Amino acid sequence: MKKEFKAKYYPNCNFLDSALGYSPSFTWHSIHTSRVLVKNGIRWRLKDGKSINIWNDPWLRSNDGSYVQTPLTGLEELKVSTLMNSSSNKWNDTLIHQIFSSCHVTRILYMHICLPNELDAIIWKYNSDGNFTIKSCYFHAMETLIENTIFREWRLEFHMGFKHYWKQDIHG
Repeated sequence: MKKEFKAKYYPNCNFLDSALGYSPSFTWHSIHTSRVLVKNGIRWRLKDGKSINIWNDPWLRSNDGSYVQTPLTGLEELKVSTLMNSSSNKWNDTLIHQIFSSCHVTRILYMHICLPNELDAIIWKYNSDGNFTIKSCYFHAMETLIENTIFREWRLEFHMGFKHYWKQDIHG
């Protein structure tokens, strides 16, 4: 079934970059909707860094987000491997300090560099072994929904409270 969907709906790209398309089937529409959750839950496991785009791929290990936030003009195509010193198997501290903000510098330098002959891999960050499961995606979806619902309720309560006080006749 995966081959049929790929051939029909995203023949020239991967699932995460696919478009919904014109007049999609109900099944494809449902699967396509899950992209938001999947994109939010993936991260690159750093090995040699040759497959990972610094600015466009999620590769940082952080609860605040796995993406580097501020790309520099002219450096959009840089791979993580350019930040590594392959001869010493360490980060190029000088280059990292020149390119990134201090919060990103700390996150990057904290990350362990693996042996250079190992390949990068996409992992699911909401499962301890890095494998995607429907169960872990479901729990992630429920957590996201609860967080968003709580925020919406708080925002509504705040707005209503603010509106109430705005209408008060305050004498000074």
